[in-house]
Amino acid sequence: MRLSGFETFDEMSGFVRDELAQAAAAVSGSASSKEKQQLLQIKDYIEAHYDDEISLDKMASLFFMNSYYFSNFFKKHTGKNFKQYVTEVRMKHALKPLQQTDLMVYEIAEKVGYNNARQFSDMFKKYFGKLPGELRQK
Repeated sequence: MRLSGFETFDEMSGFVRDELAQAAAAVSGSASSKEKQQLLQIKDYIEAHYDDEISLDKMASLFFMNSYYFSNFFKKHTGKNFKQYVTEVRMKHALKPLQQTDLMVYEIAEKVGYNNARQFSDMFKKYFGKLPGELRQK
């Protein structure tokens, strides 16, 4: 529509305001969609590589962000800090072999990304409220 087609300034400004609001909504919708897609890729990467050395700096670099931005982005979209999230993923993956195999605790620790069995046991107790051996005794 041509601006000369409006009879009053109020009609024209109302039209322009509505058009700008629609454009802003479209832009913000696509940005949040892009962020959701990026978060999904980050979570998929963590799920696939939880047994590797995963650091915030490495992840930020992989997803073309600086560390500070990545940390804020992750917390904003998950409600958890990055380290908490990785720990949760690792603990969930540790539970099954602990309950269903005879692997030693240090072997399970290595399988889920911990080089130190003591650190793994401490994190396990913090997460589940019991040491790995106590949970296995059930």
